[in-house]
Amino acid sequence: TTPVTDPESTGLYVHEVITCRSLQSREPYQEIAKGMKGFSLLGTWQIVGMTGVWPTVLNIWQVPGGWHGWADFLERTYGASKREMHTYFDKFDEVRSGGSDMLMRPVPWSPAPEDLVAEGVTGSLFVHEVTTVRPGAGRDYLAAMNEQWRPVANDHGHRLIGMYEALMSDTTVVTVWATDVENHIGLMTSQDPRIAQWRSQAREHATAW
Repeated sequence: TTPVTDPESTGLYVHEVITCRSLQSREPYQEIAKGMKGFSLLGTWQIVGMTGVWPTVLNIWQVPGGWHGWADFLERTYGASKREMHTYFDKFDEVRSGGSDMLMRPVPWSPAPEDLVAEGVTGSLFVHEVTTVRPGAGRDYLAAMNEQWRPVANDHGHRLIGMYEALMSDTTVVTVWATDVENHIGLMTSQDPRIAQWRSQAREHATAW
């Protein structure tokens, strides 16, 4: 991938939430996803029980070639060559019952995937946030988060994986952080005054989190 410098031209991602048929079908779905051609799988996660809808798998795909790659996907899915994609869909449908997708782009300061790999960023627990903001305030919210919250999160063992604006929407942003259970519980129970300060400041832009 190319380091993200201009999200208007270089970054296009698909955020995908998949409802699986059972708890046991989550891992088979993920294995099929890892082998799918066309898109590059940035990450695949299982939603932790008691923190969201289950049994759910969450994927983030990078679209090679940006909008040109998106056009290729449409051709493979709906055009004359759709048979290849339907082979994957048949496998997927054995273990999934539905889902929802949205296109999104990274903001300029979102880490490039290859930089994360080079730095050895890993996690056993990932904090995935979908935030609703005032119309048009997504970039301002993410800029404030990068400046004010990211240093605090780093101090509490959370590393930024990506910051994204949803496309075809002006009210949704997505952020993903790598951490582990110990650091996440530490952050959730911390009395660090910067945490409450950020939550208050975030409401200048965000309406739901």
